[in-house]
Amino acid sequence: MIFNHRHSLGTQLNWLIGLVLLILAALYSSIFYALEQQRQAEMLSKTELLLRVLVEQRIEDLANDLFGNYRDSMQLTLQQMKNIDNLLKISTYYPDGRLFASTNQQENDLFKANDAKEWQDQLPLINIQTWQNYTVLRYLQPLDVIGERVGYVEIFYDLTLSQQQQNLSITFLIGLFIALTLTLSLLINRALNKLVLAPLNQLRSAMQILANNQPVEVVQLRTNSELKDMSDSFNIMMAAVIHTRHLIERQVEERTAQLGQANHEIRLLNEQLHLENRRLGSELAVSRRLQSMLLPTDQELATIDTLTITGMMTPSQEVGGDYYDVFQTKDHLIFGIGDVTGHGLESGVLAMMTQTAVKALFSRDDLSLMECLIAVNKTIFSNVQRLSTDRTLTLLLMAYDTKQHQLTFTGQHESVLWIKEGELICLDTIDLGFPVGLEEDISDFVNIYQCQLNPNDVIVLYTDGITEAENEQQEYYGLERLMTVVKENWHYSPLSLKQAILNDVWAFIGNHTLLDDITLLILKRV
Repeated sequence: MIFNHRHSLGTQLNWLIGLVLLILAALYSSIFYALEQQRQAEMLSKTELLLRVLVEQRIEDLANDLFGNYRDSMQLTLQQMKNIDNLLKISTYYPDGRLFASTNQQENDLFKANDAKEWQDQLPLINIQTWQNYTVLRYLQPLDVIGERVGYVEIFYDLTLSQQQQNLSITFLIGLFIALTLTLSLLINRALNKLVLAPLNQLRSAMQILANNQPVEVVQLRTNSELKDMSDSFNIMMAAVIHTRHLIERQVEERTAQLGQANHEIRLLNEQLHLENRRLGSELAVSRRLQSMLLPTDQELATIDTLTITGMMTPSQEVGGDYYDVFQTKDHLIFGIGDVTGHGLESGVLAMMTQTAVKALFSRDDLSLMECLIAVNKTIFSNVQRLSTDRTLTLLLMAYDTKQHQLTFTGQHESVLWIKEGELICLDTIDLGFPVGLEEDISDFVNIYQCQLNPNDVIVLYTDGITEAENEQQEYYGLERLMTVVKENWHYSPLSLKQAILNDVWAFIGNHTLLDDITLLILKRV
């Protein structure tokens, strides 16, 4: 007998698996695959011959009607050809894929002529596909007149009935296969229960008792298979587990005490970290407050008679790296705008250093605009070296002669937008200076630009936080868009122009995060 205790468990299972595989392979290979493939091949061959003969009988009529564009004649020919059973539709197409005539009144699909170009060596083409819930045999034949391609004829032959017959056959074979499989399963299950499952259940019960920390008796299996060796190994393992469990319980008690001490230390560290975060938050708030206090107020700007001025700065973090200032000297109004690389506390400190240095140097009457920029650069370069940082900044200084109404620029920064007599002029500052703090002496790079500011002329200064603002598609706001807003709104007050620019920038950014500081300074001659 196959199922005998004298044989090993592995041998018995191999016999069972081999028997099942042999039966399954015989059923699948000899009955299902061979018969169905043969029947389907014969059916397709007959159908292909039928369609080929049908087209060959009328191919000259089809080609001539298509060549002469005789649509009515073509339609009559197609209807006569469609009298064959199971033929769903016949359509003809121009070479470029446009429909010429079809027995299907709702036909609106374009034939893919490019596909035919790829199948030149295979035409006429025959394949099986799905069309309007039908399984169809598609026959594609080119139409030529005197060696010239005038179009294509396409026939859809219904294979649904054949498919249904095939499905019935498959269903029968599957039913037979299931019946045989169930019978074999019952036989295999009975053998496995006797040879494998019963001993394994006995071992499982013993393992569950051991897992519940209850006393376990030695497992005795009445079998000579490998399960007997497994039960002997389990008995040895059970003794080791009981011994190890006692050791683990003692170690857990020790670890619990250690974890309690570590948890206490972590709690103390968390409290210290919380206090440190609060302290840093307070310092950042103070730094931002100081930076805001150094900006010119609306009251200061309102006291200037010859110009209407407005400005704003929005940092991307608690402390920004942008800078702008407006203040008066004896005969001039001084404007400054700059952008420190990066942002955050370090950039904000460097911006405040720049504001202090500029204001201090312009308090002297013996320095020109260029000399002030050169001196500011030396001061900032020295501080950058002392701080061991790599931050630099763009800086534009502008002096407005309140009597002569003349503007003088110096320094390298973003382009200056100047509305002169209603026309927008974009002034590039690349040749007026050098990044501040990068080199100790920039005197060879510094130049000035002068222009006359007429009534209603407007100057717009900004940082790259506006032109490089990104939306959710990671597109830049750009200088061109800023110039468009300025051209459309320059004739309003500087305050209204500023608001129009900011509204457009925020609308462009949308829900995207502000990645850089935004600064804007606008002045208009009264």
